[in-house]
Amino acid sequence: MPLSLYIHVPFCASRCSYCDFYSTTAPATIRQRYVRALCEELLMRRADFPNAALRTIYFGGGTPSQLQMDELATILQTIRRAYRLQEDVEVTLEANPDDVYPGWGRQLLALGINRVSLGVQSLDDAYLRLINRRHSAAQAQEVVRQLHSEGVPHISIDLIYALPGQSFDHWAQTLEAALRLPIDHLSAYQLTYEPDTLITRQMQAATIPPSPDEEVVRQMYLHLVERTAACGMPQYEISNFSRPACHSRHNSVYWSGGPYIGVGPGAHSYDGRNVRRSNSPSLSAYIENLAPTNPSTPIQPPPHQTEHLDDEALLLEYLFLNLRRVEGINLTTLQLRWPANIGPTFRHRLQQYLTAGHLYQPHPETYALTPQGMLISDYIISELAAALADS
Repeated sequence: MPLSLYIHVPFCASRCSYCDFYSTTAPATIRQRYVRALCEELLMRRADFPNAALRTIYFGGGTPSQLQMDELATILQTIRRAYRLQEDVEVTLEANPDDVYPGWGRQLLALGINRVSLGVQSLDDAYLRLINRRHSAAQAQEVVRQLHSEGVPHISIDLIYALPGQSFDHWAQTLEAALRLPIDHLSAYQLTYEPDTLITRQMQAATIPPSPDEEVVRQMYLHLVERTAACGMPQYEISNFSRPACHSRHNSVYWSGGPYIGVGPGAHSYDGRNVRRSNSPSLSAYIENLAPTNPSTPIQPPPHQTEHLDDEALLLEYLFLNLRRVEGINLTTLQLRWPANIGPTFRHRLQQYLTAGHLYQPHPETYALTPQGMLISDYIISELAAALADS
């Protein structure tokens, strides 16, 4: 059985103003103990899927590029010792441009890392300063070109739009500059003001410009979908665009409901059926359980919680994840797995959104969101979920 592996690296040199992911700043000694603890969990968790072969490995964070090459090598050696790997395994490392140095890409390739996801976020120095990024726009573009010249086969970049005070023209110029770079994948996200983040506090205090209005954001998104398609990187998920056969295989496992193991503090796992597991987001507890200060203390699993999903939760998850993808939802699949829920109310609601231009049918029995529908995807999904309950 194919399996995916996610490795959460919770270290950042500094915190971005919009970020609510679990991360921390820590000295090298803590980072080294984290690597020891991580390797212990990797060995411990192989029993969860004893006959599986890894199809994807993903270093996420945090900032995985904060790890030194020897630390990455130790982790990957442990993975190869504990798990079988598919021959064409996709190995992704998230990175910040300011962590990259000459030869870095070649060193990654020597370790077996074949995909880099760069947190570029903006190509405007003023916006980079506003969201507390440490790199410059010129540096980000140069790093992409460097990694390409060093032979990294797959390069993705992240961008954020609807930044405070951003105009449509500014976003369009940013997107054009990004699409001229030698990348094969783009993730583009509308800025969200998460609770208890610096940028949310700044917005509430009116110390930053206001967000673009709803119509400008709508035009930004539609332009994104149009321009990526015109440049040979069509949309395959609500926020993701790629050249043919260059989509993120790892993230596609999440969206299609496949099994994955998540290791590290705050990481999540799923058995592909109905059981989720989440490690507690505490670096100190994680390290103390798996790499205790006292060497005579027995190693224990990291603190974690387990959730068993019932049929209703699985149905709602299918709806949410698959409507994010351009493939959409399949009515035959829904009827086979959840026959009691697919009644006239649900079918009527599908027809309403089809008529309104928010859904379309790429194939018979398949319903997918149009770009206009993706703009209000949360609302449509909640309405369809309510229709399931009434069916």
